[in-house]
Amino acid sequence: MSEIRICNSATAFLDDVAFERFKYRRFIFTPEFACELASECEFESSYWNDETVRELAYAMEEGLWNPDRSYFPIVFDPFGVCLDGAKRIVACALSGKPVQMNVLVATDKELSAGRDSILARIRRGAR
Repeated sequence: MSEIRICNSATAFLDDVAFERFKYRRFIFTPEFACELASECEFESSYWNDETVRELAYAMEEGLWNPDRSYFPIVFDPFGVCLDGAKRIVACALSGKPVQMNVLVATDKELSAGRDSILARIRRGAR
């Protein structure tokens, strides 16, 4: 995997997604960035009080979060729509700690084939 990048701006991050400047990369999400990204992506307000999100936030706060144990990366489509991982992003914002996240930009072909196609790509190690 390539170097780990720190995210500083949700707008710049979503531009990178839209212009497909990466396909798969590990990032460090700061709580401030995660909060900004959640706002930019217009995540459901209920996520901020979701029990699962609170449990994830606690794990992140305590240093127990490992992005390699999460079976699925945060997935965006080429238009910057978060397809999977919104709750993990909100949990990062609530944790108050920077955490590493694996992020994948799904191709149009994968989007039309569905989640199984994306999982197959991850399992093959094709990033």
